[in-house]
Amino acid sequence: MIEKISHHTDWIILCLFISGLLLIYARSLNSKWFLALVNLLWKGREQDLYDEVNSTNSISIFSIVMGVFSFVIMALSVSVVLNHFDSNSLYEIKDYIKILFSFLFFYFFKGLLVNVLFWLFELKEAFSFQLNHLVLTRMFLAIWLFPLCALTIFLDGFQLIGAYLIIVVIGAVYLYSFFKILWYLFSLPISWYHNILYLCALELLPLWILISWFLEY
Repeated sequence: MIEKISHHTDWIILCLFISGLLLIYARSLNSKWFLALVNLLWKGREQDLYDEVNSTNSISIFSIVMGVFSFVIMALSVSVVLNHFDSNSLYEIKDYIKILFSFLFFYFFKGLLVNVLFWLFELKEAFSFQLNHLVLTRMFLAIWLFPLCALTIFLDGFQLIGAYLIIVVIGAVYLYSFFKILWYLFSLPISWYHNILYLCALELLPLWILISWFLEY
């Protein structure tokens, strides 16, 4: 068995600490919508929550804070998983930054495709729902991955279970999001080939690019 290389992980502690402060700050901005976001999948109020999040200046700050938090934790989660299944540790800040920017590119690329595709077919309602759902689901996922990442990194004997749990949680939330958006699109009075185009261009293509990059990495 190949022994993993031990790296300096003070940056991870700082990353988790700053992430915790962001969560506390977001909750202080609006505890009602923070709790609604925590329970997003069980409440089923994505559109109401998104409208409220962007209704006032203070809540807009909440959206920005949670957006930053979500990208930081999503990148850290992938770093944790890759570190466990790779013989060479990825607990290096330079590798984490690469993963973080790959997530930023992934969501920017997907958001751009959503914008272009729905603009071409004049599907403003579908665009609004898909974008809102994408943003809020990412925030919800990051909130639950935050403690799981901390336990996986620092709790002895939990690394294997934690890595698999991170994979299961990300996969389950993604599948939920995928089928919910697909169900919503098929409920709209649009042609079936629009839905197929959405499936290929906005879900499968960006995901394939992201997974391919991680596998080659």
